[in-house]
Amino acid sequence: MTTQRTVLVIAASEESDASYQQQLQQDRTMVYNILLGGSGIPLPGLSQSALNLDGILLEVGASRSLQLLRYLREQTSAPIVVIDDGDMETAVQAFKNGAVDYLVKDRVTPDDLRLAMRSAIENAELKRELHRSQETFCTSVENMLDCFGIFSAMRDDMGQIMDFRIDYLNAAACENNQMPKAMQIGRGLCEILPTHRDSGLFNDYCQVVETGEPLIKDALVYGDVYGDRRLVRAFDIRATQLNDGFVASWRDVTDRKQLELQLNQTVAELQASQQHNRDLTEAMSQIVWTADCTGAVNYWNQAWYEYTGLSKAESLGLAGVFTVHPDERDRVLALWSHAITQGQSFEVEYRIQNREGEYRWFICRAIPTRDRQNQITGWIGTITDIDQQKQTALALQRSQERLDLA
Repeated sequence: MTTQRTVLVIAASEESDASYQQQLQQDRTMVYNILLGGSGIPLPGLSQSALNLDGILLEVGASRSLQLLRYLREQTSAPIVVIDDGDMETAVQAFKNGAVDYLVKDRVTPDDLRLAMRSAIENAELKRELHRSQETFCTSVENMLDCFGIFSAMRDDMGQIMDFRIDYLNAAACENNQMPKAMQIGRGLCEILPTHRDSGLFNDYCQVVETGEPLIKDALVYGDVYGDRRLVRAFDIRATQLNDGFVASWRDVTDRKQLELQLNQTVAELQASQQHNRDLTEAMSQIVWTADCTGAVNYWNQAWYEYTGLSKAESLGLAGVFTVHPDERDRVLALWSHAITQGQSFEVEYRIQNREGEYRWFICRAIPTRDRQNQITGWIGTITDIDQQKQTALALQRSQERLDLA
């Protein structure tokens, strides 16, 4: 559906009003709603009708001065096309007072008139759309948490880039630089932040302008004087060519970088601690093991493999129970199952077969490990050789039995 444009025609006579109306309505590319102002309408009477106009055609005759043109320009933003007899001074004054086009009455054809009005309306609509886009852009950019700026190349007589003029900075960038916008716009980037040259960032921006290749830098460490303080910070930077300059956005990631460093340090310390504990465990003559929350063993230290002669595949899961002496195996399994169900630590003595097929006595102690919600995450235990103590106790028992018999 073709949009209808409202045009106010103010001519020097009623005959001219009708003629201009007829010529405009013959435009095949634009539909007009023509309002005829007439030469007799007083100026205040135009104020309400001028509010929603798309264009104005104003004929300036001997009886009509430029006062009406100035008044219309104050009342509306609609483009004004002026028709006059061709007086140079009148033409100059018409443009000074807001006219967008000037037509000579005796030379203008109907096609010229239609083209002039159509172009004036389309250009005005384009400007309004551009203005709305700029307002939307500025509103969006000003509310960004990231810093944003537009910069233009400042070149010497040989065409070499000497610096970049700051054309625009959003609120976040001004806060980042710790300087008000008025102290930065129009000045050189390296003038207010000279470390751009020493750090190589200035050369990087020159490459963006000269080659068109975008710049991406993550966690760039940059130190400079901001306001009255020297700060060293880390930034993520993105820059893209814009005409003979570039647009850039950057984000202060100093806190994130420090957290990453602290996290990496903590992880390294934790890994070192775990490795230290693992080394201690591996060096122990005592057998050490861990299991998941179901009771399946997922780790044996070296002492286990040296004693039993089994491989990892033969030892992990519940396979280790088959090394227990058959006389104690069912009792150990029942105790282990009860401990897992109740989440209770336990202690049990039983015999384990070694690589030579012999059985020795051991005492096994195990405790559950829990998370912050007190849920069992696994088990850790030790198996200690008590065969010598058992044999000594057995010898004492037998000696006591012989003594009692005697």
